[in-house]
Amino acid sequence: MNRVAASRERGLSLLLTLMLCAATPTVTKARDAGGGEGGDLAPLASSPVAEAAPADAVEEGIAVKLARGASGLAIEGRFTTAASPAIAWSVLTDYDSIARFVTSMRSSHIVGRSNDTLFVDQQAVGRLFLFSHRLHTSLRVEEEPEVHIRFEDLLGRDFRSYRGEWRIERSNPAGTTVTYHLEADPSFPIPDFVARGLFKSAARDLLSQVRTEIERRAALAAR
Repeated sequence: MNRVAASRERGLSLLLTLMLCAATPTVTKARDAGGGEGGDLAPLASSPVAEAAPADAVEEGIAVKLARGASGLAIEGRFTTAASPAIAWSVLTDYDSIARFVTSMRSSHIVGRSNDTLFVDQQAVGRLFLFSHRLHTSLRVEEEPEVHIRFEDLLGRDFRSYRGEWRIERSNPAGTTVTYHLEADPSFPIPDFVARGLFKSAARDLLSQVRTEIERRAALAAR
């Protein structure tokens, strides 16, 4: 295998891993376990990248859209479930059990807390064809109970910028809408069409697995 082919394969494998990791607020061992860098994490609702995204592509009740802007690629996905916001929140914040219901995760543990900020140690594995890559990420996570979870990478190793959030909203007539948003600018070269495809695929898998766990817990609570 020549160097160009080998480099391309490593890049594809790494990107898939990173996108699968992005699924949940995941954080490696915090070098800033006593506090994060900068102030509060800024909300993403007014992001020009998100606003520039095309219409949602809906499959099996999961809507996903993707766009490119000044902050890199932006992916947003959402689904609605009959489960309550409280149950959705319990799944999204179950950091120590993420590996049980998100298939890309191998381990996830809270390693520090500071007021409404958490630091979580996590390892994930992504696969592309016959290749795989294990990755640690480091995020600072801020929570507003049953409303949103914001996260931002502190390492800057694989992305020039990497931040996102989960939002929970009560739906009418009954149920809950869960929205996932991520803005990421990879620091390694990769073809745009490949990045777009992997971002979308990984986000859709993530949302599907999270929804399945939410609905499993809702069914148990209803018994």
